[in-house]
Amino acid sequence: MLLHLSPRYYLRYSDIQLDLIDVSVPELNLTLKGDVDVVARTPYPNKCYQIACRKKGRKAINGVFIETDKKLTNFTQITRWAVNGEIATHKIHFHILDSDFDAITSEIMMWHPFHDTPFLSRKTKLHEKWIPASDQPRMLPILENKKESQREQQRRIYNLISDDGFIIERTEFFPIHTVETHRITIPFWGNKRFPSPDDAFSAKITPYDYTLKPTNSAICGIAALPVALMINQLQNDYDPKCSQDNNVIRVLNEINQRAPYFFTNTNDLINKAKLFSSTYLTSNKNDLRLIDNELTQRFFAPDFIADENKKAQQAN
Repeated sequence: MLLHLSPRYYLRYSDIQLDLIDVSVPELNLTLKGDVDVVARTPYPNKCYQIACRKKGRKAINGVFIETDKKLTNFTQITRWAVNGEIATHKIHFHILDSDFDAITSEIMMWHPFHDTPFLSRKTKLHEKWIPASDQPRMLPILENKKESQREQQRRIYNLISDDGFIIERTEFFPIHTVETHRITIPFWGNKRFPSPDDAFSAKITPYDYTLKPTNSAICGIAALPVALMINQLQNDYDPKCSQDNNVIRVLNEINQRAPYFFTNTNDLINKAKLFSSTYLTSNKNDLRLIDNELTQRFFAPDFIADENKKAQQAN
């Protein structure tokens, strides 16, 4: 399968020093090191966009190609940037929605139909209002006071902010369809800054325990929510005298200390429990069954958010 990934940083400020540290895909056991394998360049007329490309020649290329030995359904792109010497991490959870073709591109513009070509639209109702200028995944130094993008309104992005206002971690859930390999490899005006297939990195799919995957409840929607909201909801429902209920709350509190957000209707909370919760790791099999059921419970995210906002307004 051919992956076209375009890790990017949108930087409008000349007083911020930006360097690319690395780009990794743990499901492929692949790490591309900054200034060794990849560099950040500006292939667009808008020079605020710095995009990772293979370190070759001097031409600014839009992203990298990665050729895998098998098809993927879910994978993670992790890009680390040095922003004024501090590490900022951009994580994108890709979910591939079909297996019609043998390639994917993170470039939203390339999903559109192209006149006088055989390439039809690869957008569905989920993507119909997405705009490349605002919905394309990118890292930012700070949150800007502007209208939220469609993907932000769909709550598919969350940011962790430092005390001085910089984004230190940005995580996105990015569901996409496959595209024809020729759409991204045969030169035409839409892909003129894309990499050459000869410059693709090769990688093999490798077992990785922490890939974010939608559950059967994903039909109810996937959205980023604070772990604290789930803790508050469960505390209202639970019996404080029940040890199993208390174990679930302890697990969530331990997660919240390290990762304050999660994606609903996925295995995200279970992954984070395995990474951050000593209570989870030391629980017996019976307790784990209960905890897993709670951590993967179905969320109707919009209703839940509205209800919590209403409670907060009433409290004020």
